[in-house]
Amino acid sequence: GGFTANTSLAHYCRDNGLLLHIHRAMHAVIDRQKNHGMHFRVLAKALRMSGGDHIHGGTVVGKLEGEREMT
Repeated sequence: GGFTANTSLAHYCRDNGLLLHIHRAMHAVIDRQKNHGMHFRVLAKALRMSGGDHIHGGTVVGKLEGEREMT
């Protein structure tokens, strides 16, 4: 799973003339935790580097930014 699966799927897409769309689903598991989380920009870059063509990142306000009570 993880980035290895993403890379394998990216190779399949290239071989078959497809683009790989990456959705932000479950990003909060990785980037919401301030003590040990990863910023979404870093996550998006890693997903692009592992073969994603398009990142569904959402908006600059709302679910991805701010305190949980405000979003």
